[in-house]
Amino acid sequence: MIKTDIPLLLPPPRYLSLEAGIFEIMDQGGIHLGGQRPADLHFTATQLQGRLAEVSGQTWPISAGGEIGVIYLIVDSTLPGGTEAYQLDITPEAIEIKGGSPAGVFYGCQTLFQLLRQYRTHLPCLHIEDAPGFPVRGFMLDISRDRVPTMATLLALIDRLAEWKINHLQLYIEHTFAYPGHQVVWQQASPLTGAEILQLDACCRERFIDLVPNQASFGHMERWLKHPVYRPLAESPNGWVSSSGDPIPTPFTLNPLHPGSFELVAGLYQELLPYFSSRLLNVNGDETFELGQGASREAVLQRGKTAVYFEFLYKLNHLVQQANRQMLYWADFYWEHPQEFKSHPAGAIALEWGYEADHDFEGHTACLAEAGIPFYVCPGTSTWNSLLGRTTNTMANIFGAAESGWRNGALGLLVTDWGDNGSLAYWPVLYLGLAYGAAAAWCLERARVMPLPEALSLHAFGDPGGETGRIAYDLGNAYCISDLQGHNSAAPFWFLVKNKLSGWPKRKVEAAQFQHSLEYVAGVTARWHEARSADPEAGLVRAEFANNTAMWQHACRCGLAGLEEKAGRQPNWSLLAEELQDIVAEHHRLWLVRHRPGGLADSTARLASRLPYYAAKIAA
Repeated sequence: MIKTDIPLLLPPPRYLSLEAGIFEIMDQGGIHLGGQRPADLHFTATQLQGRLAEVSGQTWPISAGGEIGVIYLIVDSTLPGGTEAYQLDITPEAIEIKGGSPAGVFYGCQTLFQLLRQYRTHLPCLHIEDAPGFPVRGFMLDISRDRVPTMATLLALIDRLAEWKINHLQLYIEHTFAYPGHQVVWQQASPLTGAEILQLDACCRERFIDLVPNQASFGHMERWLKHPVYRPLAESPNGWVSSSGDPIPTPFTLNPLHPGSFELVAGLYQELLPYFSSRLLNVNGDETFELGQGASREAVLQRGKTAVYFEFLYKLNHLVQQANRQMLYWADFYWEHPQEFKSHPAGAIALEWGYEADHDFEGHTACLAEAGIPFYVCPGTSTWNSLLGRTTNTMANIFGAAESGWRNGALGLLVTDWGDNGSLAYWPVLYLGLAYGAAAAWCLERARVMPLPEALSLHAFGDPGGETGRIAYDLGNAYCISDLQGHNSAAPFWFLVKNKLSGWPKRKVEAAQFQHSLEYVAGVTARWHEARSADPEAGLVRAEFANNTAMWQHACRCGLAGLEEKAGRQPNWSLLAEELQDIVAEHHRLWLVRHRPGGLADSTARLASRLPYYAAKIAA
């Protein structure tokens, strides 16, 4: 068991004091609802009823009015700390949870659920006073880079977010909503339907989570613009040139001057928004890389890129306001044109994003605050382009965002998880960043000192001994143990999918680095026999980590093989080919456990991209 003097909670509460005694859960007690509107607590009470049944084997009745209970749930609007604040008191005789609103009571119950997970039927007596730091504590999941989760996966995610006191969820959509009349775009993607969004939205509302619509609307439109019917709306229909000088054959950004671009986006909003109860909409607007290279070239030369960009963003903002929503947009355009803060669309919220440990959240948020622009800070889980995550970077990136955001008045903290290049990092890899982000958004001071591996083990993986969380934590540091770091990536990832070190510093790579990494990862994974998770998904989680580890080890062996060949020795290409074929087969199996089949072919093709290379080497 995890040895700790105080309860292990995620996120850690602001104030907790242990008292003398134990509350023993009897075979059957009662749950009493108090406050002016007890009915507002019904969902929370039924959740609690279910958790108590799991540990006691009995159904505890729920009552209101004059009946007496053993567990009391009370709304008290005079409670210090705001509507989401709560107080939890456990004495030998009773448990009382007071919240500033039904949401506060709900969060108090989530803390109680974690105590039940840790202590089962014998809860320590204690007093907790707790309230959130950031008003908006969010998570954004990319469901467009091949990975579209099943409904079961999404509903389980919502429960996890609620337990960790996250109150804002976005599902990033480029082409993975079943828009009527646009089947050519999504027909192979296993998209979300309107009925499914309604179900997710209702589930989120019960758990005090704002499910926010998110639709790419300017850049990142390549999944649309590659089709002939939409290609005339592209800024550069025949391709464009990246900032590094590389030719990109596929159009990426809408032409902001074409009336059809605005009509397309307006139609998408009209179809999408009725399925969401949220009053927010993320239009994205980021990374409009080729703006000014194609159809808008003359306008950019005459009026400037800023004027052309913001003219279209203003139109999007007008659309959003007409729908009685508030626009969110990524703020990266400002850092290319830092003099243009005056161009901020009225009433919108800027999303300040950056995913490296040294991202200048402090400077950027100070500029946004000085300009009077409302904003969220948006760090990342660092799972994409990494296979095993990047633990040290993840924590520094999230902490830096939270600290600067808090100091400069951010409205919220939004942790993002992207799926670049095939979403090859499996589902459990994202839990570390999500857990740390939840802690930092709730109480930064406590997040600074929380035992993250142990909390992750207990509350993400159901392992009370702590080993699963420590393995996840340590595997996520494989990238830096052997100095295999890349920009926004772990370097071995690029050996796996591109046979090169994209984003890698131009310096010699030594065989010892790959060998050291292989030895390190082998040492970490040798500890799996010590894991003691009773979670129903324990076997799946272990298999997912095992295949991500196999990908990492294969990538390191790719690097070693390349160095051997350079030195005049002949690598065992057949062995590498067989190893990768096994990894690809397992990837196919694991993908379909949590995700829909749409996107699997694309993801698998990226993972299997080295097989023709091996075949050519074997034939030679």
